[in-house]
Amino acid sequence: MLRRTLLFSALVFGLISSHSLLGQTSGPVENALTALHPADRITSAIDDQQTVVLTGNRHPSASAQFDTGAAPAEYRMERMVLALQSDAGQKAAIAALIAAQRTPGSPYYHQWISPEQYAAAFGASSSDTQQITAWLSSHGLEVEEVTPGGRSIIFSGTAGQVESTFHTQIHTYQVGGQLHYANATDPAIPAALSGVVAGIVSMNDFHSRPMHSTVQAPLDQSSSGRYITPADFSVIYDLAPLYGSGIDGTGQTWRLSAGRTSTYPISNSFAPLMAYRSTTRRSS
Repeated sequence: MLRRTLLFSALVFGLISSHSLLGQTSGPVENALTALHPADRITSAIDDQQTVVLTGNRHPSASAQFDTGAAPAEYRMERMVLALQSDAGQKAAIAALIAAQRTPGSPYYHQWISPEQYAAAFGASSSDTQQITAWLSSHGLEVEEVTPGGRSIIFSGTAGQVESTFHTQIHTYQVGGQLHYANATDPAIPAALSGVVAGIVSMNDFHSRPMHSTVQAPLDQSSSGRYITPADFSVIYDLAPLYGSGIDGTGQTWRLSAGRTSTYPISNSFAPLMAYRSTTRRSS
C-alpha cells in the first residue's frame, strides 16, 4: 500500500513539475489521469459469513426510547446509497491534483475534471464495482445506478432483504409525532468488501431539517438591529452605473430558488420593489 501511495503521489507531482512529461494532443490533466488506473481491491471470495461491522452507520434519532418495534419485512426502502472509498494511493493523488488545480502557474491550474474522469482515475475498479453490484443483486436488492463519479451505488429493496444482506435489523421509530424507519444496529458487510465500501447512506427516512426553529420578524428603520436593503445591494454590487444608464431590470424575468423554483416576470412585481428601494435609499 505504501508503494502505491508513493507511486500515485510521485506521478502527479512529477507531471505538475515537468511540462516535458505532458503530451501535446490533450491537456495536462487528461495526460495525468490516463496514467492512473484503480487497482482491484477485492482479491478474495465474498463470504457473507466473514463480516466486518461498519460503525457509525446509525441515525442518532434511531434510539431505544423511540423504538416501536421491527418494520414489516416487505416494507420498501428506496434509493439507499452504498458509499465507496478511495485507497491510500488514490487519496494522495487526489490531494496532489487539488493542490495543483489551486496553484497559479501550474499546468493543472483551474483544469477541472468531469465525474467520469474522476471515476476512471480515483474510483473503484471495474472489477470491484461489478463484484459489489453482483453481490447486492444476489440478495435480491435492485441496483439502480452506479453514480458517474464512481463513488456510490444506488440500490433499493425491502426491509427483509436489507436485514439479510447487511446483518442488521430495520425498526420503526416514533419521533416528533411521525413514524420513521431506520436500522437498529450498525450494518455489516463481507470482509472482502471492507477495503472498498465506506458505509451505507440513507438506510433510514430521517430527513435533514433547518437548524433555526423560529423566523425573526423583519426589521424596520426604527429598529436598533442591522439590516440590508436594496440600496445596500446596489452599493455592494456596484449597480449605480446600470441604474444611471437606465437599466433597472424592467421586462426581465427573475428566478427565486429555495428547494422549489418559480419564475415570475419582473414587470408584475418590480414597481413595489423600486418604491421600497427609493424609500430606503441612503447616500454612499
